[in-house]
Amino acid sequence: MAKKAKVKDIISWFDLKRYDYLLDLPVNHVLAEVHFRYGIHETFLKKAMKGEFPVFDRMDDLEEEHYWDGVHCNDRGILPLDCDFIAKMVNSGIKRNIYSISDGRLFANEEYGSKTASNSEVDCYDPEDEVPGSCDPNEFFNMGLILDLSLDLMTDEEITNHIAYNLPKWRKRFSIPEPKEVGRGQKVGFSFIRKIHEYKIIPFLDLKMWSAANKVEITCDLYSRLLFPLGEGDLKSESNIRNTIKPFADSLFDVIYQPELSLFFAKNPYIEDMKFSDFLKLAENR
Repeated sequence: MAKKAKVKDIISWFDLKRYDYLLDLPVNHVLAEVHFRYGIHETFLKKAMKGEFPVFDRMDDLEEEHYWDGVHCNDRGILPLDCDFIAKMVNSGIKRNIYSISDGRLFANEEYGSKTASNSEVDCYDPEDEVPGSCDPNEFFNMGLILDLSLDLMTDEEITNHIAYNLPKWRKRFSIPEPKEVGRGQKVGFSFIRKIHEYKIIPFLDLKMWSAANKVEITCDLYSRLLFPLGEGDLKSESNIRNTIKPFADSLFDVIYQPELSLFFAKNPYIEDMKFSDFLKLAENR
């Protein structure tokens, strides 16, 4: 059984006021700050203990260095495929006798002609690679319908209207009915995201990460006193921590990857880049 954490060891580095930085971040950046605090990350823990926030200065760095696509990073969204990936997929198809080349043209063999590439492994093989890699779409993403969108020729309204018009036809052609359920049923909306601030989830996760790294236990009573001190907003009791805040924090990592979250942002596209403080004001009226 882990020994209890000492208050003096925590207050030597933990300062709740440092987390006001979250209010100036875009909503998508706040979700990234949540995501990268799960587990024990030595670099992030050191930053938290020094108060070096945010963990990432710019979302561009976050997306480039950590392949973070924020609220759209689940395997059921719309995934842009670059030419390099498509070329590797075609090479893999030729190797597996799914495609063939005749007179300089690429054809799908009869057995696969009317099928999509979903539910089959795509070997991202490049003859120049010393060690060919592979990616299973059932694990990372599903290969569905590949579209060529003329972004330089069509307006956004044209693209969305054409897709909406053709979706029923595509489903009929490929015999793929619309799924009845979006996902696992977790309701995601304004109040759900607001709880990240209300429950002080990010400082909670920093405390949890510190306790795990130091192999000590922070009791629910101590969490309550550290996160919701007297005279600083609403108090949360020991039972609130145990029965509400900890379960909510434990669920967040999975929710970020659930389609309900990306669907919420797709329906409310203005929110993703909204400053978190502005979002919280908006959420109060919902």
